[in-house]
Amino acid sequence: MLTQAATITATTTQQIVLKPSLKTKLMKELRLYAELRSQREAIDAAMDKHKASIEVIRDEAGEQSLKVEGYTISLVAPVRAILDKMRLIANGVTLAQIEDSTVHKPSKPYCKISLPGEKERDY
Repeated sequence: MLTQAATITATTTQQIVLKPSLKTKLMKELRLYAELRSQREAIDAAMDKHKASIEVIRDEAGEQSLKVEGYTISLVAPVRAILDKMRLIANGVTLAQIEDSTVHKPSKPYCKISLPGEKERDY
């Protein structure tokens, strides 16, 4: 008879106390950051609108790439190569061989800032 084991994940929350001056400084930077991100989102939306119009014009011209007065507009359609582990296994490669051949490299660390009331995303 098979029994199921319960998996429990525990997290701990650590509270720290910031000096009032440090908290004031941090809140000032966070508010400025939030304002700049809001401006960037507005600019990105405007740029996306114009980019879509430019793409339509490029399509109307019937060209993949155009150069006009120093501006270059190109359709870039790259193809990615993805290693399919399940297909490798189907072709006779063992999971142990795949794991043994997998190299893990650290990525560049970054600071993630989430604004209040905002769905989490990376910037």
